[in-house]
Amino acid sequence: MGLSLRDASKLSGVSHTHIRDIEDGRSIPCFEMVMRFLKAYMVDIGEFLTETGYMPPNEAGSFVLQFYSNMENLVLRARSETEGSAPEFCF
Repeated sequence: MGLSLRDASKLSGVSHTHIRDIEDGRSIPCFEMVMRFLKAYMVDIGEFLTETGYMPPNEAGSFVLQFYSNMENLVLRARSETEGSAPEFCF
């Protein structure tokens, strides 16, 4: 896609300095941050996992459906346990 650090920062909501630290290996992004990057670059999580070798191509579709179902349940459970406030997944 060829974005500058500042453009990637605007699209993802992650500071350009943090993106640089991730690119340089000084920081590892949390799950929420990875999801922000996937959304900013318009990349499906199944496609990402397949392209990076974490999942065989024939399993991506069923994984994505199960993944989103599990995440929705996790978020709903976390919200009910914290009385409606949004859970924080980054550490």
